[in-house]
Amino acid sequence: MEIHALRMPAFVEPDRFARLLKAVSPERRDRVLRFRHGEDALRCLFGDLLVRHVLTQTTGARNRDLVFSRDGGGKPVCLIPGAPHYNLSHSGCWVLAAFDDLPVGVDVERIKPVDPGVVMLTLSHAELEMMESLPENERRAYFYDIWVLKESRLKASGSGLTDSLASYSVSPTGEPFRFRINDGGDADGYYLSLLPGFDPAYRAAVCFGREGAVPIVTDHDPKELADFFLLDP
Repeated sequence: MEIHALRMPAFVEPDRFARLLKAVSPERRDRVLRFRHGEDALRCLFGDLLVRHVLTQTTGARNRDLVFSRDGGGKPVCLIPGAPHYNLSHSGCWVLAAFDDLPVGVDVERIKPVDPGVVMLTLSHAELEMMESLPENERRAYFYDIWVLKESRLKASGSGLTDSLASYSVSPTGEPFRFRINDGGDADGYYLSLLPGFDPAYRAAVCFGREGAVPIVTDHDPKELADFFLLDP
């Protein structure tokens, strides 16, 4: 299982941005251009470029030959033979993409103040009790740990918003950074892991279908990624 991480550039020259748009599908291009804020447009564009770059490396296909669709749950899939399952997440200045032979989900969130209503919709009763037992300065990090773990599970399963996050709990397995689904959650053979050593201003997690799998994180330079498409689109 591979995790590919990209720290977003703060700015891309308009001419370079326009040329990079030609490397993605017309549908993605339209979506990028609909964003009113530049940072949202960059996240959308570079997230797609990151996925395309990894898929060209794993399948041997040219970017122009990549074909995408959606499965029955609405998850994007690459139809090129040999293409892995993948999932994408972005928040703040980070884009993360996860790839594996089995369905996979990844989530990254920037840590910021949380509305109490969101906490109630995310944490189970047992998790709320656990958070309230922690020192005040540890509660926000705990919430975000649980949030990204549950979001990654929803994205791996393709269930999206049809599942209530507060209807089940996740708890540590005893292995570093590893968690299990319990208290009413449908595990379905999924395994959960936080991504250690990540940006301390963020929390990130991955959900995968192979016991014992170790997430391997690869960092990408945004200029090198852009150059890949500008030189060989």
